[in-house]
Amino acid sequence: MDTITLYQRINNASQEIQRLVNQLDSLGQEAAKAEAEYDKQMAITLVRLRNGEELDLYGIKIKDPPASTSERIAKGLCSEARYKATLADNALRACQTKLRATMAVLSGRQSQNKYLENEPE
Repeated sequence: MDTITLYQRINNASQEIQRLVNQLDSLGQEAAKAEAEYDKQMAITLVRLRNGEELDLYGIKIKDPPASTSERIAKGLCSEARYKATLADNALRACQTKLRATMAVLSGRQSQNKYLENEPE
């Protein structure tokens, strides 16, 4: 690999790292918002169940469930919010993994560059 190509690859990796770092912030905020929304939905659903409100769980009417099962039922009722929170968290983790991989590639290319710089002519 020639020096110019290696420099371009180092530059591309550096730009990708910067893009991923910028993306991490927004993905982190999205994950936090999705988790907060799930917690809010759970709290609202538990209060509604404990107040005796009739709720629909996939076509099944639920009213005044035993306290021991209320949380499990609330989780079922809030499954869409949990799904969104999990997706947001997975997107954040995937971005972190891509960032680590790109940083490793950059490190390897920088090592190659040092070798080329020190190579006797």
